[in-house]
Amino acid sequence: MKDLTLLEYWLILYRRKKTIYLIVFSSIIFAAILSYILPETYEAKSVFFVPRQSQDFSFYSNSPNGIIRGRLEPQAQEEPHAPYIGLLKSNAIIDLIREIYPQKSFDRFKKDIDFVLSDEYMLEVYVRDKDPKLAADVANAYPEMLNKIVAKFSLESTNKNSQVVKQQIEKERTQALEDSKKRLQEYQEKNKVYFAADEVTKAVELKASFVKQLDDSMISLREIVKETGSVQEQLQKESSIYVPEELVITTPLIEDLKKQLIDLEVKITGAKSDFTEFHPTVVTLKEQYTMVQANLEKEIDRLVKSQIKSSDTFLEILRQNLINLYIKKETVQARISALQNTIAETENRIKRVNAISFKLDELTREVELNKELLKNLQLMQEEVSAQEKREMQNVIVVDEADPPQQPSFPILWLNVLVAGISGLIAGVFFCFFLNYIELSRIDKLEAVIGTENQ
Repeated sequence: MKDLTLLEYWLILYRRKKTIYLIVFSSIIFAAILSYILPETYEAKSVFFVPRQSQDFSFYSNSPNGIIRGRLEPQAQEEPHAPYIGLLKSNAIIDLIREIYPQKSFDRFKKDIDFVLSDEYMLEVYVRDKDPKLAADVANAYPEMLNKIVAKFSLESTNKNSQVVKQQIEKERTQALEDSKKRLQEYQEKNKVYFAADEVTKAVELKASFVKQLDDSMISLREIVKETGSVQEQLQKESSIYVPEELVITTPLIEDLKKQLIDLEVKITGAKSDFTEFHPTVVTLKEQYTMVQANLEKEIDRLVKSQIKSSDTFLEILRQNLINLYIKKETVQARISALQNTIAETENRIKRVNAISFKLDELTREVELNKELLKNLQLMQEEVSAQEKREMQNVIVVDEADPPQQPSFPILWLNVLVAGISGLIAGVFFCFFLNYIELSRIDKLEAVIGTENQ
């Protein structure tokens, strides 16, 4: 079989042009009939993207970043979109959509839906179905369900955090705060100190007051001693009875009354440092002090009368003055002793407060720390609760799918065009095949005739 030229090929096709026409027209007619017979399929498309910027913000944070309105734009890379395409293809999202649109089978979801990342980095969902409205609804459901799944993952993490915070508040921090308060209260009651700084300030002020009172009492005592000497001199001049330079104005009873005065003075001074002037304790001590002072005055008066025997008027005046001075002297001495003891106790009190001040501050700081931690946890719990109620918007829809007006398949003109081209190609090859068979038959016939002639 010899090689054919291009002209010979063309002649082969030309001779069998009717066959080619028949095949082409048959293909076109078949495609047209098939296009009318096949059910119409509609395709809907939705376009959306996942923002690159985080939409996280706090309801209770003082930071202003959470309420600033930012620009939302898609991620201009292919890799970050891969997980979202994987979620779109997952069975989980199909199950969620089928709960709303059960009329579309699971297998059709796998076959009739495509996901494409466009050149503009937009996620596109193509949904095909015989019902145009169902196709559009399913296409719009995909970004909604993707947003719900992403929010669900975030919510599960938030719920775990909520449980942890709740356990921290109920079991640990509340109990720790109560324990620290109890330790602080027990320490304060044990040491009778509630505010160390206030106690020290108060004790220092009391000490300064007592020191001033002691100085005034010492001055008064010196004046009384000096005045007593002067009265004694006058009394010696006026009296016919010998009186020593210092009258011995003392008996065991007087000494006991003096001791009682000192003790009462100490108690009154100490009570004034803890109570007000009109407190029942202070009032009772003052009444006892007045009673003892009156008894002391009577005893000294009796003793002096036993030593001085004169009814002279001036002498009697001197004697009364002397008695009064002795009473004042004993009173001032009692006050001096009481003030000295009180000052010593106040100094010891200051030292004791300073010694326990560090521990008291430490316990107070522990209470405040536990309060702050509990407050932060409660604020965190409120934050978590608010975040649980917050609706997350992780997917931004650019174009919603509308029910298509024209079917995407079958397309008559496209099917006819493809059928015509395919029929033309098939007719050409069929003609060449028929020509090949014809030439083969001729070659065989010529070979047979040549053999017979030999």
